[in-house]
Amino acid sequence: MSKFAISQNIFKDENTIIFRLKKTLSPTTKKIPYLKILVLFVSRVRGDTHAKSDWDFAALYDE
Repeated sequence: MSKFAISQNIFKDENTIIFRLKKTLSPTTKKIPYLKILVLFVSRVRGDTHAKSDWDFAALYDE
C-alpha cells in the first residue's frame, strides 16, 4: 500500500485521531473565511505519537 493510500484511509477510519480532529475542526474552519488550508503534519499524521507529542499545523490564509 502506498503512503498516499494510507494517508487517505486515516480520514475515513472513525477510530483515528485524524478523523475526529477533522470532524471537530470542520465547522470551525468554515467560520473563518480567510483560512484556505489547515494542514496537520509530522507524528500525528504518521501515527507515531507519544505522551509528549505536540500538534504541528501549517495554515494558508488570505489577509
